[in-house]
Amino acid sequence: MSLSTRQDLATLVSSTTDKDIVIYLYADWCGPCKTIGPTVDECMRKAVSKGHLCLKLNVDRCSDLFSFLRSSRRIIQGIPAILYYNVENTSIYPDELFTGADCDNLLQFFETFVYT
Repeated sequence: MSLSTRQDLATLVSSTTDKDIVIYLYADWCGPCKTIGPTVDECMRKAVSKGHLCLKLNVDRCSDLFSFLRSSRRIIQGIPAILYYNVENTSIYPDELFTGADCDNLLQFFETFVYT
């Protein structure tokens, strides 16, 4: 599945009615993304095993979407970022957001919002 525009995101969120959605925004050149990358991969595998839809998006390949997320209500300010959409959410605005490179906080985010 490919997301590159805000319309792609809106379509995905509004049409996915049976799963929570987790989207990881990163870049290959981003040091903090490299720091948490292996932990994110592990968490995403566990989330998939629990029935969630998980996507990894390189911001260099979806610049329209990334620009929108940074400008619209400042959903995110930078990367790495993880957006969590509850199955009941049909809006492009995530229910929960994680930013930063602290692996302990990342694990807590997944435990609190995604794995429950």
